[in-house]
Amino acid sequence: MIDSNTSATVATLRVRVRTMPFSARHIASRFIWILGLLFLLGGQKAASQSRFAHVATIARADSLFAIGLDRFTEENYVESRSVFQSVVEEFDLHRNTTAAALMMAKSAFRMRDFSVAEEELDAFLQMYPSSGYRSHARSTRTLARKAANRTQMKTTDIGVILSLHDDEVAQTQALFNGIRLAVEEINQSGVGDPIKMIFRDTNSSPSRTAEAVRELAEEDVRFIIGTLFSDQAIAAAEAAEREKIVFVAPLATDERVSAGHRWAFQANASIRSRGRMMARFAVLGLQLDSLGVIARVDESGISERLTDAFIQEASELGATINLVSVLSGNSAWVRLSEAITADTLKHVEAVYIPVTDIEPEPAVGAILASLDRLRAETRILGNSSWHDLPMVVAASRYTTTYSNDFYLIEADSTVEKFKERFAQLSSESPGRLAYTGYDVTRYLLTIAMRNGRLPLDEAIRREPLYRGLASRFEFQGTNVNGALFFHRYRDDELVFIR
Repeated sequence: MIDSNTSATVATLRVRVRTMPFSARHIASRFIWILGLLFLLGGQKAASQSRFAHVATIARADSLFAIGLDRFTEENYVESRSVFQSVVEEFDLHRNTTAAALMMAKSAFRMRDFSVAEEELDAFLQMYPSSGYRSHARSTRTLARKAANRTQMKTTDIGVILSLHDDEVAQTQALFNGIRLAVEEINQSGVGDPIKMIFRDTNSSPSRTAEAVRELAEEDVRFIIGTLFSDQAIAAAEAAEREKIVFVAPLATDERVSAGHRWAFQANASIRSRGRMMARFAVLGLQLDSLGVIARVDESGISERLTDAFIQEASELGATINLVSVLSGNSAWVRLSEAITADTLKHVEAVYIPVTDIEPEPAVGAILASLDRLRAETRILGNSSWHDLPMVVAASRYTTTYSNDFYLIEADSTVEKFKERFAQLSSESPGRLAYTGYDVTRYLLTIAMRNGRLPLDEAIRREPLYRGLASRFEFQGTNVNGALFFHRYRDDELVFIR
């Protein structure tokens, strides 16, 4: 596209080309006049021929200049610059010399050769002090100088690895939009070096993911964010270890992503860490001494990892585990009142019941109904599947308390501003992926921009609790995020604890 300043210049120059007197008719009449002059003066044939040659040369310069304007308008700036340069350098001073010199510099500007454009415009203003194009030259030189300064500024590059595979494009776009908004927000603040994102497509392939990490390491990015799923995150983590570059998985929950690694981090708490944190909250926060566990076997083994970690952590903290009941089958929750007795529940102050069903609401409803039949009085401890369910009254009877990794306060003004900015990128409302991308990126950039003494991986481990729009981060000396939200159903209401 051509800016208004350049458009005005081109329009003015075209008028001048059209009104120049070197038409074919004019040249012919001029030739007759020269013949008459030769007849009268005699012996001056060479001088007259020289005069004719000068006129032809100017006409050719005018023709080239018009071609240069056409190429510029077509946005073929490489060719337009070459043509304008010929007009300036191959002919003596003529009426289009200064115009061609200006357009040569403007072509360099459009080619993003800002330093070259600035130098040529400086020379223009010195060589042509009376040119009518000086105001155009000054304004373009100012733009070139600012652009050159921006390109010479140091940037902080960050890598983003996500899949553009057909099945994952929508999820990738949502997460990427959140990352992008975080970067744009910091760049607009003017604080620190400009942030630049470098994207690599993983094509939903672990091998391609590892290759993308290697490529970004060669680009010397500050850190890498990415992958939607744990299998790709594991491959990225292993590659990050080899390249010695910080990699942060925003979504993966598989412990293998960060296990035994220095450079790979999990912003989303791993499965086992969730069980441990619920146990710590129960023993240290709620001051509970006797606990129980009820779980249903699932194919992914998530419930087993949650309960094993809960039991281990609670035991190490001094609590007594008086009940462990592992159920199986799709109807396990419906038959819960047959699997345990009311007397058994009297020996525990609280029972940890993590729900891993794809549709948690029916499962939670069945659990609450079973406990009602047993007339249980124990407290329920749960996981994020217990969050914001409609059975508030029933859950309140057991003071159901649970951990959660994502909590958005809709009425918050910063959330409203985020929604407004997100609407400029997508017709969809922002979901969990968008908020996660934004929060993780803001968190990492906050550390990277402030920290200058510690290696980034060590700075992440030492960073105190950070609260984003919908996520919390605190690694507490480890490579797995250990910050969760805790909620409770009580008095027929859902209450945020901390």
